[in-house]
Amino acid sequence: MSFVILCAIYWAGPDAFEAVLNRIFPVAGFLFVASIAVMFYLACFKMDKILDGMSRSEVVTLRSPIKGQCFRSRYEALFVVWYVLTFRALALKRGHLDEHDYDNFSIGLRWLIRGSCSSIYFVFFYFILVEWIYEYLSWVHWLLTTLDDLVWWIAEVRGGFYER
Repeated sequence: MSFVILCAIYWAGPDAFEAVLNRIFPVAGFLFVASIAVMFYLACFKMDKILDGMSRSEVVTLRSPIKGQCFRSRYEALFVVWYVLTFRALALKRGHLDEHDYDNFSIGLRWLIRGSCSSIYFVFFYFILVEWIYEYLSWVHWLLTTLDDLVWWIAEVRGGFYER
């Protein structure tokens, strides 16, 4: 299996990884900006509806005094509601969510909250992963150079023709 991976890396070339990332960066950037815009919309215009819809849940009752407060507390409440809506079984088991609240919560709001918060987490971890790959996986370039030299040397020994 490792031979197949090495062949794939060698076949793709040293710039293939960057080419793929350069195509994904604009998509991730757009996803991040769209998620921030949706969360801003939810925090400004739908927070009362969200908190009223989850009024029996323990997690929201602890944060209900924040109804007119700053954006930071509103975003914190959004992430708490995201946790409760996304990890429903865990929240029910721990007593953070009331089953009646989940059943009666608006499906459109549920999808907006889940989608925006999940995409923010996805983009955050994507950028962390890319930074880690760029920083700590410079051995890929070394490996590609070594494989290129090895193939050139084998072609030279066998008397074949190999172009660099």
